[in-house]
Amino acid sequence: MISLLFVTARGLFPMQGALGTYDLLASCLAEQSYTEAEVLVVDKENVLPRPELEFATRKTSGGVRFLRPRPTPWTRMGAFAPNAARNTALCWARGQTVVAIDDCFVFGPHFLARIAALAERSEYAVPLLSQADNSVAYPERPAGLFPANAYAGGILAYPLEAAIAINGMDERFDGGSCGDIDFFARLRLHMQATSTGRFVSDPGVAVVGYGHGGRTLAHPRCERLGWFLAQRRWERTLCANEPWSAAELETWVTCGRELTPRVCTLSGAPCDYHEPEPEAVGAIRTAYEAQAFFNLAEERKKNGLT
Repeated sequence: MISLLFVTARGLFPMQGALGTYDLLASCLAEQSYTEAEVLVVDKENVLPRPELEFATRKTSGGVRFLRPRPTPWTRMGAFAPNAARNTALCWARGQTVVAIDDCFVFGPHFLARIAALAERSEYAVPLLSQADNSVAYPERPAGLFPANAYAGGILAYPLEAAIAINGMDERFDGGSCGDIDFFARLRLHMQATSTGRFVSDPGVAVVGYGHGGRTLAHPRCERLGWFLAQRRWERTLCANEPWSAAELETWVTCGRELTPRVCTLSGAPCDYHEPEPEAVGAIRTAYEAQAFFNLAEERKKNGLT
């Protein structure tokens, strides 16, 4: 079975523009030729059932479940916290293969069927990506880590077993960004080390993006910082989601704070995008210090899953 993870909070964070989030997803799900699937929706704004999704998934074996993101210091400060949201879905996922999809992308009727076929031979798709209006600039990726013309991490197919082995998403990246980059790097390292599969690009697995409103996906400094941390883990062949070193944490706190104006604002501290006030730095550091270590395997046991 495939577990489709769908994370959103568009009503609270409309930076990508007002968009019929569930309408897009429902139309894609209703057309799927593959039905051995479940849909896990994590919406910070709403956990009430959505009739359009329930109708669209009526033929799937697993139906749809609506979840609220697990609480962390970042969610309490008002941040979107996509890594905690994706971990929430992983705590409940039952499919052998997980497919993560962002809320502004659409996919064709054989999207899940092709992913399932690839997974049968231990190949996991990094969807090929394009924009409906060509409005988004995708930052260049270092050669060798990501397939060409693909945006891995937030939109990705991978084995659930591997995600559990590396302890899911690292929620400390919710203080800035690039948690998806780190997740993909650790997944790939683990799968290579254990010979449990490989990532591929396949023409039958593609998505089209809508609604970014002309913005780039990531601030260049955020991209560089994410690559810095991912590369350090890559060089040290760290697959597990282990605690950061003191140097890594200090780098993330001092640089990542410049990428969290909304967190700073909601914490009550004044924060300019490039020149944060000392109060904002303190708020960010406090959130890191208060963040408990997430254990995906233990959380799944609480839900009766292995």
